Amino acid sequence: MIDNIPIEEARNIFEGEIDNTKKAEIIKIKEKVKKNSEYQPTEEEMEKIKDLIKNPEIYLDEGQLQKIYDYQQGTVWDFFLHAFGIKEIPDIKQRIAQGFNNYISAYNFTDDQIKTLRKIKDIFVANKLEKKEFSVDDIFSNPIFERLVGNKSEVEKLFNGEFGKIVEDLEKSLKV
Repeated sequence: MIDNIPIEEARNIFEGEIDNTKKAEIIKIKEKVKKNSEYQPTEEEMEKIKDLIKNPEIYLDEGQLQKIYDYQQGTVWDFFLHAFGIKEIPDIKQRIAQGFNNYISAYNFTDDQIKTLRKIKDIFVANKLEKKEFSVDDIFSNPIFERLVGNKSEVEKLFNGEFGKIVEDLEKSLKV
């Protein structure tokens, strides 16, 4: 809920307001972005955008938009571009996949370690989609997860006793 409005409804109101605005200054910004998707707004233009999203029907700020889209890294500009259909906000699966690939490429993991970490990524995605947190202990206490990943002693041996630290580091680097 955002200000007593269901999140999905708040999202629809925001996107509708941005996409269907009749305000000339916002339409000009929209045209600039359509000509150049890399366009960056001036401070004055950002103020006009912020004024628009504080309209009487729904008052939103950057923090509320981040909750609506479940995207803590997003800015008002990112959400504005998304509402225009210029640049899509990546969903949780996309953000996790990109963060995972960046993490894997930053370290020198073996093929077997990467295979195991990919399984962890899938478990992580499933838990995030259900808004659940999980820990390494949860993996080995859940028979389904343990069957996917392997038993604790095998996995710890594969990662030289560092599996817990690696999973924790991986989760921090995903920023979701």
